[in-house]
Amino acid sequence: MTSTRQLQAAFYPADKTFESTPVIMYVRSADKAQLHVNNIEELNKFDLRGIQEHHPNAESKKVGSARLSDGKEIPIYSFSGGGYFERVAYAEQSKTITVFVASAEKKDDLKSSEKAFRELVTSYLFISDNVTTPNHP
Repeated sequence: MTSTRQLQAAFYPADKTFESTPVIMYVRSADKAQLHVNNIEELNKFDLRGIQEHHPNAESKKVGSARLSDGKEIPIYSFSGGGYFERVAYAEQSKTITVFVASAEKKDDLKSSEKAFRELVTSYLFISDNVTTPNHP
């Protein structure tokens, strides 16, 4: 696992490194107001347009859904034609959309990570969009 400003959390097989892994899973938070999107469908289109700037043949399609730990059903999309094969799940909250991504250069590598991706997605539990921390002297 690793963390950067762009990736709040990234996961890859224990016997690989971040740089050498054939498949990586990561989670990011998308601020709806900042990105000017209102819902998952708009964010999916926004993500696809970003990929298509460099890979015009990229496409996205809804391929299923997953049930979060709180019982909420969320959509899973497949992205292809953009240099990578990806599964993307979107969990919408009032101010943000949490985005879960499994990405691989080869379709077979993505397929082999499907179980781990679903385990990551279904373990998610949104707590609050009003996080406070105690004041420290």
